Amino acid sequence: MNYSINEIASICQGTHLAGKGELFLKSVSFDSRKIWNSNGMCFFAIKGVNFDGHNFLSDAYEKGVRLFVISDKTIDYSCYTNADFIQVDNSIYALQKLAVHYRSQFKFPIIGITGSNGKTTVKEWLAEALIDHFSVVKTPKSYNSQIGVPISIFGITKVHDLGVFEAGISCENEMDKLEKIIQPDIGIFTNIGNAHDEFFESKDLKAREKSILFKSCNALIYNADDDFVHEAIKPLACEKISWSIKGKGTFNFSITKNGLESIALFRNQSIVLPFTDDASIENSLHVISTLIYLNIDFEDIQKKAAKLKNIAMRLERVQGMRNTLFINDVYNSDLSSFEAAIELLKSDETRKRKSLILSEMHNTGYSSAEITKRISEFVEDISFESVHLIGEDAKPYAQAFNKESTLFYTDTASFLDKTNVGTFQNSTVLVKGSRSFELEQVTQKFEKQAHQSVLEVDLSLMEKNLNFYRKKIGDDVRLCAMVKAFSYGAGGHEIAEMLEKNNVDYLAVAYADEGIALREKNISLPIIVMNPEDPQPAKLAEFNLEPAIYSFESLSAYDGFSNGLKVHLKLDTGMHRLGFLENEIDELKEELKSFPFDVVSVFTHLAASDDSNYDTFTKNQLDKFDRMAGILDLEDVFYHALNTSGISRFPKHHMGMVRLGIGLYGVSPIKEEQAFLEPAIRLKSTISQIKEIAEGDSVGYSRSFKASGHTKIGIVPLGYADGIHRSFGNGNGSVIVCGQQTETLGNICMDMCMINLNGIDAKIGDEVEFFGPSKSILKTASEMNTIPYELLANVSQRVKRIFYFD
Repeated sequence: MNYSINEIASICQGTHLAGKGELFLKSVSFDSRKIWNSNGMCFFAIKGVNFDGHNFLSDAYEKGVRLFVISDKTIDYSCYTNADFIQVDNSIYALQKLAVHYRSQFKFPIIGITGSNGKTTVKEWLAEALIDHFSVVKTPKSYNSQIGVPISIFGITKVHDLGVFEAGISCENEMDKLEKIIQPDIGIFTNIGNAHDEFFESKDLKAREKSILFKSCNALIYNADDDFVHEAIKPLACEKISWSIKGKGTFNFSITKNGLESIALFRNQSIVLPFTDDASIENSLHVISTLIYLNIDFEDIQKKAAKLKNIAMRLERVQGMRNTLFINDVYNSDLSSFEAAIELLKSDETRKRKSLILSEMHNTGYSSAEITKRISEFVEDISFESVHLIGEDAKPYAQAFNKESTLFYTDTASFLDKTNVGTFQNSTVLVKGSRSFELEQVTQKFEKQAHQSVLEVDLSLMEKNLNFYRKKIGDDVRLCAMVKAFSYGAGGHEIAEMLEKNNVDYLAVAYADEGIALREKNISLPIIVMNPEDPQPAKLAEFNLEPAIYSFESLSAYDGFSNGLKVHLKLDTGMHRLGFLENEIDELKEELKSFPFDVVSVFTHLAASDDSNYDTFTKNQLDKFDRMAGILDLEDVFYHALNTSGISRFPKHHMGMVRLGIGLYGVSPIKEEQAFLEPAIRLKSTISQIKEIAEGDSVGYSRSFKASGHTKIGIVPLGYADGIHRSFGNGNGSVIVCGQQTETLGNICMDMCMINLNGIDAKIGDEVEFFGPSKSILKTASEMNTIPYELLANVSQRVKRIFYFD
């Protein structure tokens, strides 16, 4: 990319407002948090549902950006010295117009993929299968939206000769824009499912809308057994290449499932697939059919199909032994994703020692010298404790690092053989490389906990939920995020780091020890200690913690301490836990006259803000809070009363700050909000063993379940010591296995539980979801006769936590 100011203004149909007009656009960004190299960068200030990029112009400017595309006519750009501004009507449309122009510069084949499910998997599998034949450029991660597709297209360079891009829509009239950007020559239509049904009148309409991506294609690959797809693509003029397992396609397959793998028979030749679930088989047949159409050697297709794997599409943070943190990014090895991963490594301040495990980069289109030069630019300000290069072609990369700290290995097995648990002690380690090197084995060897059960936390979805509530409160109200009790059991500093990067105003913990732990992990946000039990003023001051004062006894604990503290006063308006009562306010006002510390805020806690049956009580609480605060009559303080449910239900009482807790995780007691929140946390385990039992056989302690007939059961290593209540047993609870819901059998044991697998084609090692995207935590909590707060807080620390980033 190398666009002049005049070219950008012309392409985007904008007006050059300020600046000398001498800059050239070489890259684009719309997220000020992800600006790592500002040289030649243009920041598009995009207005979204939950954010407005114009609010972050100064952040981008401070990071060195000097070229901006804006749509807000009220922006005072005069304070941005030496910066150029281009005014457009709509920044998203401007970004899309620029992408259309940029795409038109390249004439090599582009494969476009859409559908309800499987887009990203098909894209990744296909790109991996083609890297020996083409220099492939593809959609990073799952960037398939109205913004993501343009960003993906800007990844094309002159070294590429094939593109694989995915497109996703959530409502009508979106695909036409994406079709103009991608301009695919070959299409893949994966399927039509239930996603986004609420935004379309029918599945037929949704299928027709998605088919717009292929209106100018030369060829389209699709599943002839999918009736919605088959009907939707009939009007298209392109060549139609269909596959089928019912004998209806251009390419016909028969599938046989055998243990942990399947055999796809095609024209009397076998293709081994390393899975048995229907979704993976469907995705693989899309890929295989495309490879056949592209005349890839059949023997090569067989080899590639046998190596297909489920893809982890997100950065993953895994706790290792001896205080090691692994940042896993092993699904991709292009230079742009390497740059992003390096920036994440640099941003982690919890451990000063940094190490890198890097395999050779396959089929980037760049020479080893060019790759080495780019790596040198990315890592120039990092002092690595050790660098581990894997693969013969990775040797030239050593020039980018200190020779004394750089080690070579021919393959991953050699690396694993020569390293031990102490190699990365007290370090943050970035693991980055091509999938063929199977670097996931690294964290499997060194991870701290081998427990098969995992609590997954998707920090990207937490960001979306945070922005959902930010939209509700506006720019003038502070936001305090509750991270007490190990962030509701989900994690500690990892969530706090995400919140700090997203510029929340305050964090709140229950006890001082929790706040000290965050400070020791370099969290610098203001932290309120809601319950400073046995307060030690010197300790609070040392770690810059702000205690809540809720009684005269807690007030007297600070007598004689002269160093400055910031404190918060809690008033009891009806919850009747901690807090000053209304009849104590006059005395409190007198005490505060000689109080030496700064009172920052005054707050209360609502007892029933989530329950409309008690709205009169809640309003009385708010009225009482106003009266009590009025008597105190303090200057330069702010007030707060609302928790997650109160934010939405009592918008007139946002005051100076709100306190957001469970809503961050995508949980709200307000039914209407559930459609807009993202489930950001998932508890899952695996099937350890499968058994067939006969009629009359019992399961578990006390023989509480007896089979009424032949029954297939699965044993799952998650029990009441992990946080699964005993009340969840005996069919009261349900889990998701292979996309199907099934019930528990017998009593929950300390370390495991049993589930019914009748009618489910499950195998040992299959995932079992207790709550997450497929089953809401609200439902699981209800099955345990509890609430999501308790369920999350009770998930044992022996259950491994994994944090993801998109």
